[in-house]
Amino acid sequence: MISLNGLAYYLLGTVRISISGDYCERFLNVLAANSVTFNKIKKRKDNFELTLLKKDFFKLRELRKNTNVKIKIINKNGLPFLLRKYKFRYGMLTGFILFWTVLLFMSSRLWVIEINGNEIVSDNEVYSAVEKLGIKEGMSMNKIDTDILKLDFILSGENIAWSSFNKQGCVLQVNLTEFAKKDTDVEPCNLIAEYDAIIKKIDVQSGMLNVKIGDTVQKGQLLVSGIVSYGDFNRFVVSKGKILAEVSINLKEEISKNYRENILIKNTTNRYSIEIFGLNLPLYLGKLDGNYIITRKSDYLKLFGGKLPIVLHKKEYCKIQTIERQITENEAINIIKENIKNKYMPLDSNAIIYSEENIIDGQDKYIYTASIKFVKDITVKEKIIISAEK
Repeated sequence: MISLNGLAYYLLGTVRISISGDYCERFLNVLAANSVTFNKIKKRKDNFELTLLKKDFFKLRELRKNTNVKIKIINKNGLPFLLRKYKFRYGMLTGFILFWTVLLFMSSRLWVIEINGNEIVSDNEVYSAVEKLGIKEGMSMNKIDTDILKLDFILSGENIAWSSFNKQGCVLQVNLTEFAKKDTDVEPCNLIAEYDAIIKKIDVQSGMLNVKIGDTVQKGQLLVSGIVSYGDFNRFVVSKGKILAEVSINLKEEISKNYRENILIKNTTNRYSIEIFGLNLPLYLGKLDGNYIITRKSDYLKLFGGKLPIVLHKKEYCKIQTIERQITENEAINIIKENIKNKYMPLDSNAIIYSEENIIDGQDKYIYTASIKFVKDITVKEKIIISAEK
């Protein structure tokens, strides 16, 4: 933020002088007694250096009488001297005044909102919450009451434990801490089998284990109980663990011969836009026709390591075309096997063993049958319903 005191000195003009003689201190007292404003005093070996306003400089001739000091001008600074130098260059003068006017205006506005300390809550959620509280880029910094804002911000989000807002120049810093993640896995439960399977490995952390390695289990069978007995006392716990088992499934899948797929038919096209204080300005003409896969990226522009209130948006357009074609038997089998892998999610996606494979070429579809085996964690949680007897 620009110092108003320094700006006033610049607008009024200042003169840096050197005074020397036997009564320099007496001369300084005379200046103070006659309301002459001066600062930045430095004592040298044989003289004093100080800065005073242009309007006070012309008083020195009268005030130096009877002090026997010598006065020497070191330099002159400020708008009055600059105007005298360029008094006939009206365009430069207009530009100079306009520059300072814009600079003063911009230095009093909110340019950038910085967010610190969020992990669970995303930046976009914080920006949205702050905007709902009336804070927007481009508004006056003087209108932002940080004490009221931090209280309203905490009340606006359930995951926010503490917050503070700090104004630094044209930047509003949003600092926050979040509540610790809640453990949603707290209700007592059993672990039951998801498939018919043969147990291969057991790793249970809590609960009462009801099976052993080598057992054959059926879908829905109780594997780990959430009711643990201690003599005549029963305790309800959250059953946790993994039970790896070999699953065997006889499956039948159908797939249409008319298969649709998206094909990239053109290289990436980039389109840019620039956002200034919420106003989005496209840097391109026209529009793109057809279907595209669009990826977006946004970055603040920076100057000397600080963010400017200017966001550059980039969109990458990858043109695609959806085509429909007849697929072969081999292609149908590959598509079906990929779907099987995604559906059953075995421990090792490459360890699905296929046997008794058969594919029937129907009129408008392929019918695939096979037996498959794979190893995976077959545990599924089953909530324990506790009822109180009256």
